[in-house]
Amino acid sequence: MPLGLAPADNRSFASLVAEARSRLPRLARGWTDYNAHDPGITLIELFAELTEIDLYRLSRVTQAERRAFARWFGVEAEGPTVAETVVAFEPRASSTAPIALDGDREITGETGAVLFLNDRAGHGTNRGGYRAIRE
Repeated sequence: MPLGLAPADNRSFASLVAEARSRLPRLARGWTDYNAHDPGITLIELFAELTEIDLYRLSRVTQAERRAFARWFGVEAEGPTVAETVVAFEPRASSTAPIALDGDREITGETGAVLFLNDRAGHGTNRGGYRAIRE
């Protein structure tokens, strides 16, 4: 079961109105009446209410609906793909002997978590501090 995502925008009506009112002195210097009876404040409250409704509706869109919207524009989700990367190994002793790497090995990090799984065998060299892995 996938984890539910937090809403992308959790602003409320009060925070939207407060944000708009805080911008008034900078954007409209002649505006001096910030009380609820002012028609401009009434419009700010109206737009804050409409914005809050839109934010609520947007947070209710499911993953299935997002995929359907993407299909309208010709975007199809692809399945998982293989990632390729170069992995550098440090030998435990300073030797120039090749490093053999068998296929189907898990490469773990310092914490023990599996970072990669190689699918084919290869070998590497250690020459002058430069490490390279080749098939």
